[in-house]
Amino acid sequence: PLVVLIAALSTGVSSGASGLVVAHELGHRRKHSLPWWIARLNLLSVMYLHFTTEHNRTHHKHVATVADPASARKGESVWWFVARTVPGQFLNAWQLQAQRGHWPLTNPIARGAVLQLVLLGGILLGLGPIPAVAFFVQAAFAVFLLEYINYIRHYGLHRDIGERQTAPTGYYGCFWIALVPPLWRRLIHPRIPVVARDPG
Repeated sequence: PLVVLIAALSTGVSSGASGLVVAHELGHRRKHSLPWWIARLNLLSVMYLHFTTEHNRTHHKHVATVADPASARKGESVWWFVARTVPGQFLNAWQLQAQRGHWPLTNPIARGAVLQLVLLGGILLGLGPIPAVAFFVQAAFAVFLLEYINYIRHYGLHRDIGERQTAPTGYYGCFWIALVPPLWRRLIHPRIPVVARDPG
């Protein structure tokens, strides 16, 4: 029914715009702390539990390189990007845990995938197929929104592995520095690659 689809999509907007933003921030907190567990719960609600592992350990290190599946390449459509990044991030997270010596049954990514399937199966068995499909649709739409933002924020950015530009401080510090434009330009412009500075 149309009402269920609209409800699923609107819930997906909320899950993507609010829940995943919170999960992203709290996922940077100390592992197994209360904020970290809240991030995990938010990620479970959209069936994207591998995100924190991949984001913190691959994306941050390799952003804008070919090693980062969460960076959109120049010329890549949003649809192709989403089709590439979602499985790419899952596989990266799986490989990261496998490199740490986790066997398939002890791999946290595998356990997360099983937990997500159990949740979806529980909804299907307990509430029926329509709520299960609605839950899946809201999760898929939330993940699409997250990856759409990744697409916009990283589209066409490229650097070689090992090359990096850094901000003078974190987002919070930059938030205040940017309020004083001359200070902002003095600190940021030297960090922008020459190619990016040249409008021609």
